[in-house]
Amino acid sequence: MIGVLCVLAGFGGEVPSVEELRELVSDRSARLHRLVVELEHTVYTVPMGSSPFDRARWKRIEAFPYRILLVRPNLLAEYLKDDPEHGYVPVVASVHDGTYTSRHVRPNRFGQTTFVHAAHEVQAGVFTATPLLQVMDIHFQDCTISQLNVLRLFEERDVEVVRAAAGIVTCVAAVPMPGYVAHYEFDLNERGSPVRLRTVLEYDDKQLLPATWEQSTIATEEVNGAEFPTETVVTIHNPNVTNEYIGLHHLLTKSVRVDEGLTAESTRIELVPRNSTISEFRGDGSNVIRYYDSNGNVTRTQELLAGPAPIDPSVRYVPRDSLRWRMAIPPICLALGLGVGLAFAYVSRHRPAGAG
Repeated sequence: MIGVLCVLAGFGGEVPSVEELRELVSDRSARLHRLVVELEHTVYTVPMGSSPFDRARWKRIEAFPYRILLVRPNLLAEYLKDDPEHGYVPVVASVHDGTYTSRHVRPNRFGQTTFVHAAHEVQAGVFTATPLLQVMDIHFQDCTISQLNVLRLFEERDVEVVRAAAGIVTCVAAVPMPGYVAHYEFDLNERGSPVRLRTVLEYDDKQLLPATWEQSTIATEEVNGAEFPTETVVTIHNPNVTNEYIGLHHLLTKSVRVDEGLTAESTRIELVPRNSTISEFRGDGSNVIRYYDSNGNVTRTQELLAGPAPIDPSVRYVPRDSLRWRMAIPPICLALGLGVGLAFAYVSRHRPAGAG
C-alpha cells in the first residue's frame, strides 16, 4: 500500500495495479464504517450549457434533511422532512443485504403503517432515487445490481486503470444490466477516495440517447483515518427527457461521527403485516399493494401496472420505457432521475390507503 501511495503522490514511475487500488478502496471502506451522519440534500436544476459549479445558476427545487446510520455494506436513512401541508412526512428507508425497505414514521389517516419493499437485483434500484446511496459508497445511482459500489467493481468486475497523474488514478469499468450497459469512469486520489465518478448509461434501445450522471467531491473531513465526503455535487442529464436543463444534487454533511455500538441490525426495517399496507415492487416496474388488518389478514390487494406490456387490456397504460411516459414525469422527478424519481416521490410523500 505504501508503494501505491508513493506512485500516486508522484514519487514513483509506475501506474498502480488494480489489486493495489482495490486494497486502498477496501481499507477506506473499512474505516468509514459504523457512522452516524446528518446531512442536507438539496435538489436544483441548472440551465443546459452552464457550469454545474456556477452556483449563481442553480435553481432550487427542494431540500431534504437526512440522518443516516452507515454499517457497511448496509445503510438506514431517516428522511426527516415533515411538511404534511405539502405532502411530505418522515420516512425511514433501509438498504440491508440486498433488500430495500421503507416505512412511514407516522400511521396514515386510516391508522395503518405504510411500508414499501423491494428485494434484490432488478428490483434493487427502487430506493436509489437520490444520489445519497452513491455518495455514501453503498449503491450506484440507477443501478439494478444490489449494492454495487466502487469496491465491488474491483472485487467482482473487470476494472481497467487508464491513467495516473498528479496524485489521481482514473479507472473504468462496464457493467451490463437489463436494458442498458453502465459505463463507469472514476478518479481515485492517493487515499482511495473517489473524487469524481462519471456514469454513462448506454441503452439497448438505440432510439434512446445515453444518460449521464457525474459526481464530484468538493470537500472532505477526516473520519477514523479516512476521507469522508462532506460536500458533493451530482449532476444528472437525460436527453430523452429534456435538453433544457440538468438536475443537480447538492449533498452537504452537517455532522459525522463513529458509533461502535451500531450493528447490521441497526439498518434493518422489519415488515409488519398487521394494521399496515405493504407495497412490493417487482422486477418489471409493477407493484402489488396488500392491506392488512390488525389480525394480520389481507383485506385487499391492489395491482399497479408498469411493465413492458399491459396485464389487463382494460387498463389505460403507457409503457414505462416509452418517451411519452418519460415526458409525463414531473420536474422534481426529472431532477431526481428516470423512473426512480417516481418511486422516491411515492415513499417520501404521504399517501392514503389505496392511492397509487
